[in-house]
Amino acid sequence: MELPSKAARAAALVACISVWSTSTGATTIDPWTWDQLVLMADFVGVVECTTSGGIYAEYSIVETLKGDRRPGESIVIRVQPNQYEPQYPLAFIGERYLVTGFAGDAPAMLCSWSCGPMMPLAWREIAADYKLPLFQGRWLLPQGREDDLARGLADRLIYGEPDEPCKDWEDFANVVNALVEADAETREAYLLRRLTLKYLMRRRSDPDEAGQTDLRESVLAAETAHDLLAIIQQQVEADPDLIHGAVRSILSQGGGPAVLKSLEEGKADWLGEKALADDIAEAIRRRMAPPAERSAVEGTPEDITEFLMEMSGFTKDDLDSMRAALAEGPEGLDFGIAFELLIELDPTAVADYLVTWESEGEDWDQADLGYGLGSYFAWKCKGDRKAHLTRLLSAADPYVRACAATYLCFEDEEAGVAALTTAAQMEGDPGAWAALNLLRRGHKGYADRALEVMDTPGEGNMRGVPHRNLQKRLMVLFSNSASAAGVPQPQRYDGTLGRAGSEEERLALQKELARHYRQWWAEHGDEVRLSDPWLTRLRKCKVD
Repeated sequence: MELPSKAARAAALVACISVWSTSTGATTIDPWTWDQLVLMADFVGVVECTTSGGIYAEYSIVETLKGDRRPGESIVIRVQPNQYEPQYPLAFIGERYLVTGFAGDAPAMLCSWSCGPMMPLAWREIAADYKLPLFQGRWLLPQGREDDLARGLADRLIYGEPDEPCKDWEDFANVVNALVEADAETREAYLLRRLTLKYLMRRRSDPDEAGQTDLRESVLAAETAHDLLAIIQQQVEADPDLIHGAVRSILSQGGGPAVLKSLEEGKADWLGEKALADDIAEAIRRRMAPPAERSAVEGTPEDITEFLMEMSGFTKDDLDSMRAALAEGPEGLDFGIAFELLIELDPTAVADYLVTWESEGEDWDQADLGYGLGSYFAWKCKGDRKAHLTRLLSAADPYVRACAATYLCFEDEEAGVAALTTAAQMEGDPGAWAALNLLRRGHKGYADRALEVMDTPGEGNMRGVPHRNLQKRLMVLFSNSASAAGVPQPQRYDGTLGRAGSEEERLALQKELARHYRQWWAEHGDEVRLSDPWLTRLRKCKVD
């Protein structure tokens, strides 16, 4: 199943434009129900983390509830990051999760989406066996608490008992098996029933309001997809405004062979618009397609370049106009497009710009802009990469210098390490980032410099995200190094800093976290063999 080429270019452009745009919005989703995730996923099971990581982590399968993977097999899972946090979702060695993993791109229902700060950590391209949807798809599962999770997560609607939670973990496993083993007709009716309850019953604040009890009873009594379609049609006739919201969601997400046949044969004219029926039918086909066909369409570099040209009015022969747009700086309307195009067409011009550019803003979307701009250029630049990166070692902005040293390691390890040694002497997070990259390469002497990033919690808003990401990366490195050396794991980050109620509480929690990691290093640093198992994979895609 292929999208038209323009749609492919538009899909590719979304990622490209999001690099440059900033706003104060956030991302919200219409979450999948637990049983939707179970039915859509290619793997459902319990896994235990064996290699700590952010975004990506490696796991051993403990129990398989759906799929052909066996206990003991090793898999890599990608957790979808979000620009407005978490940018670097963590998993630590020993943690167990219930996961619903997708072999292709994991689906998400976005209600709102805003471009945000640059997210260099999300540019990593590591082969993953499974991917999780945004904000969903994994539940922390401490050993001995399986029954608690089962009761809190799932109900027994498949047995006609929607108000009864699963009794225990064994009951939950049986419910999952019943869902997975059900035939297409049963699954379709089940999903339509679940989603009708979700979208129609929540339209009023009091579900026992007039008519709601009768609707609920009718939905639970309905046996087939056709029965449920009749109930939905009755609701639309009473309230046509339901069509473009609730009803579209119910049919797109829950429809199967029966609904699709009705749409294709024109038997759902009560929807009022053929275009709407066609859109719903296409959504059902895509959802029912094999994983390879469900995956998002990727644009080629040529697609992106062509689409950017169309948007901006630039032409490949008009490099002067692009350079002029670049010179306007990040506040300029066409700066992002010019930056992107010139990285491909004239990387020397971008290097010239970055050598003298320095972030002057104090707002969250400006203060660490050198990290984003420098990282993007260092990742994408063409031509003599070593020469470009070497030139940026003398850039005015400290983050750009740290970027250049970090990425120079991918072109010339010896020269890059020497540059990192110099960069680690810089104050603040740029120097800590350089020290972290030296630690990742086994240079223990920079542990104290890297640990300085643990001393402060950073800003409590988006401006503090790059700082907190550095802390998380150091935690991941120490966790994997502890495992490689056979010494106790350091304390695991549980997110309490983000939930602290006051500045005093945040500072106290951060002080305790820093004290713990320094003590752990003092006790085990001599024994630890610094180990970053992700570095080999990242060298292949040349991204930090």
